[in-house]
Amino acid sequence: MKKILLSLTMLLTSSIAFFGQTDFNVTDCAGTQHQLFSELDGGKVVVLVWVMPCSSCIPGAKAAYNASASFSSSNPGRVVYYLIDDTGGSCSTLNSWASTNAIIPSSVFANTGNVIKMTDYGSSGMPKVVVLGGTGHTIFYNQNNTGFTQAAITTAITNALAAPNSIGINETNATNFELILFPNPVTNTTKVNYTLAQTAEVSFAIYNVLGEKVKTISTEKQTAGKHETLISCESLSDGVYFIQLKVADKTELLKFSIVH
Repeated sequence: MKKILLSLTMLLTSSIAFFGQTDFNVTDCAGTQHQLFSELDGGKVVVLVWVMPCSSCIPGAKAAYNASASFSSSNPGRVVYYLIDDTGGSCSTLNSWASTNAIIPSSVFANTGNVIKMTDYGSSGMPKVVVLGGTGHTIFYNQNNTGFTQAAITTAITNALAAPNSIGINETNATNFELILFPNPVTNTTKVNYTLAQTAEVSFAIYNVLGEKVKTISTEKQTAGKHETLISCESLSDGVYFIQLKVADKTELLKFSIVH
């Protein structure tokens, strides 16, 4: 299944901007400022790891660290491991937990509040590991609670390093359709409003935070002017999604959430 980036070019804060993905600009425990999209655009692969911290968080966080560290020689400085406290705890507590478990993060983030949010990448649950990369801000790995393997995370990082120019759900090549979705959050159905400058073939697709297409809505050719389309989301689970409007060879993306 095709993975579409979460880049934030559209909305996802930017453009598709998908991801998922939402940008953040925050200071780490060492006082260094980090802007996610700038780092991704600069060629870094960012591994986000949320912990409480807790003993059950150790296997997943450790697998992500070992996978990240394995690229230190082949790709020095390109793979960064960001350890994040989901409950807004202290820097000293999080640093101590990392040290105890032989984890050496690139940066540690505590008391970040709603700035670095697990929910931007679907469901929450500790630990949570997300691998991001490419100028398209693509999500290559997204896992929480259990099921972590160093091999899977290593593969995700490898793919992220190999696709710096990939584009995806975060990418949009047009932002002039005045795309609006209401209500948002969506319970069962929502209305999408948009404007066409000329007659064109129109279609919609919905993607989850992994960049997987979960729904396609096709429409016939439409004339220039304002339009409204009713979209059912009853079959989709609660979570964060992206709706992509495609008009001929142009696309525009919008982030929304579903809460039944």
